Amino acid sequence: MLARNNTGVTAPPLTETEICRWVSDGVKFLIGFTATGTCSAEFRLYVGDDSDPWYVMQTSPAVRTAYLVDRGTRLPPSTVVSLRVIHESPGEQSFKGTILGG
Repeated sequence: MLARNNTGVTAPPLTETEICRWVSDGVKFLIGFTATGTCSAEFRLYVGDDSDPWYVMQTSPAVRTAYLVDRGTRLPPSTVVSLRVIHESPGEQSFKGTILGG
């Protein structure tokens, strides 16, 4: 685990909202993320200054947990990794997540 938000964040509909972030130390490896919420949503993992996410995972009403693991990637020191969410459900919803690695 590199970063975690267990208390949850409140996200309004159609607004990309950060769940948690990690700043690389140049030693640990990024391997993915896991996230869940009170509704189906699209979870996005951004790395560095990329305007496009490295990973995107859509959940469904039946399965609201996203789990994505890939090969380990060592990032340059001070690279910011951000786990974000966007949803279309009415009203604010709550989301939790973890950036995975070690």
